[in-house]
Amino acid sequence: MEQIIDKPLSFEIITPTNNQFANAITFNYEELKNGLITRLSHYESMVYNEDQIKQAKEDRANLNKLKTNIDNERKRIKNEIYKEYEPFNEKVKELINLCDKPINKINDSIKSYETEQKKIKRNNLENYYKSLVEGKVDFININFEKIEISEWSNLSFSMTKAKKAIDERVRQITEDFLTIQTFADYKDVLIDKYIETLDLGEVLREKSRLEQYQETILKEQNRKVCIYPKKEQVNDQVFYKKTFKVSATKEQLVILQNCLLTNNIDFEVI
Repeated sequence: MEQIIDKPLSFEIITPTNNQFANAITFNYEELKNGLITRLSHYESMVYNEDQIKQAKEDRANLNKLKTNIDNERKRIKNEIYKEYEPFNEKVKELINLCDKPINKINDSIKSYETEQKKIKRNNLENYYKSLVEGKVDFININFEKIEISEWSNLSFSMTKAKKAIDERVRQITEDFLTIQTFADYKDVLIDKYIETLDLGEVLREKSRLEQYQETILKEQNRKVCIYPKKEQVNDQVFYKKTFKVSATKEQLVILQNCLLTNNIDFEVI
């Protein structure tokens, strides 16, 4: 873009100069103020009788006349001043509107530039994240969008600080996966839950819920007595065979499978 080298534009009042502006408008302010305060004090304590009503009405008429005169003079002075001010005001508003046009154009250019720079910065951060998790099986289903914080891409947020935040996020996720790997039961379900939420607290709550659910199922199974057709007898033990077809959630299927394994029951997945 060609650089503008002209003298910077400035707004200058040519006439009137400072000493040509109208002097302060003077009038008998103190006299009127003190007179009105005195009358107010007088009338606040006044209790009119029948003989004083006429005087009260005259006083009211005189004060209303004075009030009207004061306000009319205020309007007259204002109109006199505005005769010169209004043309000046219209010209100034026109200049302000003309200023807004290049300002808006410049704003659009700056916004477009910053948007592009934010996009470039975000791509760099995403590539940095991918370089950290490349080859790590746990991170296959965790893309950059899942760990991203929008302020990282702001131009005011330093790249160094953003990378440190990504480092910390990757470290924390790695530790959380190691913790989940120590859970003997429901591991697959809990890993799925963690990938969905990236919140170890949510995983622990889900683990507790599944354990309570399994405990409830086992209590219910122990309560029931089921008789099945005899299959065979081995070493004085009678075995029975029953075919089931179940419809359940992934979590419930895991619980069912763990229940069978816990009770040393032979089963076959068809």
